[in-house]
Amino acid sequence: PDAKSEFSFLLGSCNLHVFGALKNPDSVWMRVSEVSNKHTAKFMIHCGDQIYADIPFAPDADPDFYRNKYLDAWEDCYPARRFLSARTQYMILDDHEISDNFDNGSLNTRYSHALKRVAIQAYNEFQHSHNPDTANDPVNGRQYFYSFNYGKTPFFVLDTRTERNASKGQMISRMQLNCLKNWLGEHASNTKFVVTSVPFVTQRKTELNDKWCSTEFNQQRYEILDYLLGNNIGKTIFLTGDMHASYHATMTVKRAGKTLTIHE
Repeated sequence: PDAKSEFSFLLGSCNLHVFGALKNPDSVWMRVSEVSNKHTAKFMIHCGDQIYADIPFAPDADPDFYRNKYLDAWEDCYPARRFLSARTQYMILDDHEISDNFDNGSLNTRYSHALKRVAIQAYNEFQHSHNPDTANDPVNGRQYFYSFNYGKTPFFVLDTRTERNASKGQMISRMQLNCLKNWLGEHASNTKFVVTSVPFVTQRKTELNDKWCSTEFNQQRYEILDYLLGNNIGKTIFLTGDMHASYHATMTVKRAGKTLTIHE
């Protein structure tokens, strides 16, 4: 647990695979395996949209519909099957594991409770089953956020989807937010990674309502930033998916003589 040594890991998201021969994923997974072997990657973090349940058609509230999406993504692609069995895999869902831009505030209007229930059932079976154990909350149900360490380096994996409710200004629940803040305080002096399926640092010009920079979620975002700055918690790197691009962004926060730079 206290080991300090260099290590490599992989980060990816958005495994779009539903167009078959028109967009065969084999070469991508062969490249992932090649990079993993070259750098002796210890694990991979899959940062959301491991399936696209809503492409090309709207999903059905049927567990087998979602199971077949996972089988299409992984079982039918031999290089993916080989890689997923050869390395430790950490996963978290985003919207396409349920449906595009999923938000609990839209249940019974855009989305049904049955759709969410069967999508989460399949997520449990295919993804969360090999993540670290998480608690069952009597009010909110199963918790999907979790943390883990590799040696002395800590990781906190946020669930920014199943607790989301834009009408309440909630990207994550109060319980999850408190757990994150406690974890940040506990590891204040460590280099640490926070996994978020949608960008935290990046200021998007489009699709704003789905990101941390949305006006609906800015209050929670500011609370996290205020906690980091107020407690002099540096060495914080956010790891994100969703963007269909590789990039490095920084945010510099200043107040009352304090300055803090956060990476993504």
